[in-house]
Amino acid sequence: QFWPKLAHRHHFHKSTLMVRTCRIRLLPMLNLTMLGLLANFWMQTCAPQLFVSQRCVLPSPGLRSAAHVARGAQVTPDMLKDVFAMIDADPALQWVFKRRKFEAFGKRAMPKDIPAEWYETFLRDVESGSIEQIELAGPDLVEVVKSLTTGNQVNTEMWHSLTSFEEGGSQTRDPSRLPREFVEKAITEMRDE
Repeated sequence: QFWPKLAHRHHFHKSTLMVRTCRIRLLPMLNLTMLGLLANFWMQTCAPQLFVSQRCVLPSPGLRSAAHVARGAQVTPDMLKDVFAMIDADPALQWVFKRRKFEAFGKRAMPKDIPAEWYETFLRDVESGSIEQIELAGPDLVEVVKSLTTGNQVNTEMWHSLTSFEEGGSQTRDPSRLPREFVEKAITEMRDE
């Protein structure tokens, strides 16, 4: 009874009313679909640029380039691998890295727990050449340390203490991998004992 009265009153058929009603029901779904498409487009084109800016290239040959990272981002295994490959190849750079890491995060900080932006700053300093230049101890000082510590328990313990983070060292016991100035100072202290 409803359809004939409505159709008669408004001069259109039941089928026309159903088509118009369906269009009205589809309108919200079409709007949601368009929102979804726009959101998807934004995530693929705009969002990555908010979190990753231009890429920088590490100075050492054979190493992958590292993307700049968002503040507070977690370091990736690839970034750690690149950093440690670089510092393991250069004892002077390793000294600077270990001292900076200790001063910023303490002795017990695990490499994976340090924010990626800290590594990025370190890499940027290496790339720009603004990293501290360290002269390593030569064979002459290495021999002096060996002669003072070999067979001398007190000096050996003192050497271990002097090379600790807390005493300004890097936990590295090999004098050839330490700064010349640092080793000279340690030798003076061992001789004074």
